[in-house]
Amino acid sequence: MYTPAMDLAKLPARDILDAITQGAIIIDGELNLRYFNAAYAELSLRYGQAPPRLDQPLDKAFPFLPSFVVQNPRIVLQTQKPTSSERYLAFEGGGEAWVETHCMPLMEAGKVTLAMVLITDVTERKRAGVVEKERQFQLMQAGKLAALGELISGMAHEVNNPNNYIRLNTDNLLDLWKDLQPWLDRADKQEGGIRLEGLSYAEACREFESMLKGIREGSERWWRAWAASRARAMRKSARSST
Repeated sequence: MYTPAMDLAKLPARDILDAITQGAIIIDGELNLRYFNAAYAELSLRYGQAPPRLDQPLDKAFPFLPSFVVQNPRIVLQTQKPTSSERYLAFEGGGEAWVETHCMPLMEAGKVTLAMVLITDVTERKRAGVVEKERQFQLMQAGKLAALGELISGMAHEVNNPNNYIRLNTDNLLDLWKDLQPWLDRADKQEGGIRLEGLSYAEACREFESMLKGIREGSERWWRAWAASRARAMRKSARSST
């Protein structure tokens, strides 16, 4: 919304400007610093920056400001319309701050020749916002991890059920193989040597037994990994609930 330029002569007295909590600076048409109040001096010192000297160019008075920010008062003086922005400042003394600035035109002797900038330190609000965003991010990540944990747990359960059948049936097949071997031994002798899948009977016996043991070993390895994972999850759940 358009705000008409204020008359410098009608500005509150300097002691009132010095009493407000917002930093206030006044800049002339040549972009020289004409005035700053006590709140701005305190803001500068808070972040390790010495207060500026009056009657010097804006870029010299505030060397930590980006060039496009320094030009804002010139734009306000040209358009006679106020502007507002939020800026990150890195002071020469090492301090860092977020500020809201409101720049407005001022009249002197009936002409718009000055601009006043009101500065509000919003660093703590920004930091609180960053902390809140981080908290929300952590909650979101925790939710994703919980959902992923449920998915993996469900998949592990679905895999573990058939794996139990594999373990049990592999043991049964090994027992059955031991019972069949005497019969197969006699058949091999009677036939003068039998071949299975291109292998001699002795080779086929070793290969078959090795395959069954490999299946059982792989199944047991999966079962041990699943049991260890389940135990870790239960311990973690017990710790988080205490």
